[in-house]
Amino acid sequence: MTLKPWSHSILLAILVFLWGCSSAHAAAPGQIAVTASVTTESGAKDSLWFVDPERARKQRVLSADGIEDVAWAPNGSLLLATLTRKGRDFLAFCDPARKVWQYALKQGMAYEPSWTSPANGVVWGDYVDGIYYYDLVSAPSSILETTGFTFDHNPVFSPDGKKLAYVHHEWGSSFYVSLIPDFQWNQVPYQGNDHYNGSAYSVQISTRVRTCRLHPSPGNPKA
Repeated sequence: MTLKPWSHSILLAILVFLWGCSSAHAAAPGQIAVTASVTTESGAKDSLWFVDPERARKQRVLSADGIEDVAWAPNGSLLLATLTRKGRDFLAFCDPARKVWQYALKQGMAYEPSWTSPANGVVWGDYVDGIYYYDLVSAPSSILETTGFTFDHNPVFSPDGKKLAYVHHEWGSSFYVSLIPDFQWNQVPYQGNDHYNGSAYSVQISTRVRTCRLHPSPGNPKA
């Protein structure tokens, strides 16, 4: 979306999740998370809102220079987003009561972080040294290492947590959609330079591969 100077624009992204929570601070069923962008004379800002359509109520959760990659945890307990503030990137997590946790990324970039299954943490590709895991309690840890002119990003776990798919890029070469078909936490960190950890499929349809998603079926998906 191209924003004209001093214009106000909303609806960059909308995600809906039926929370089904019963605590006093839980969001109402049908709660909507909305990211909105506003451009004024002083510059552009993004904000994240919780909208309750049944009660016709909205609440602002946070604001930043940029907000992307908004995703509910599979159990609806937390909302994940990536933030940009003054040139630095953060992972942000907020609960139904609008309490927010933030983690500053060391390398300054995160590409489409996603929740693990079960939803006890998130994984992301950090530029350019591998894939990391964070459970909001312990320090982030590497689950896939890479060196040299390589980049592993857009990781996603299967719903049963047994497979990990990600995009492997060797600078000046092809993109590969890589699959670790039997992911074992006691074997981390895997080596990203060997994109044949399990199966790898060369992608020749684009100069950049941005999204990787596993089908939730119990079979062994090929992409």
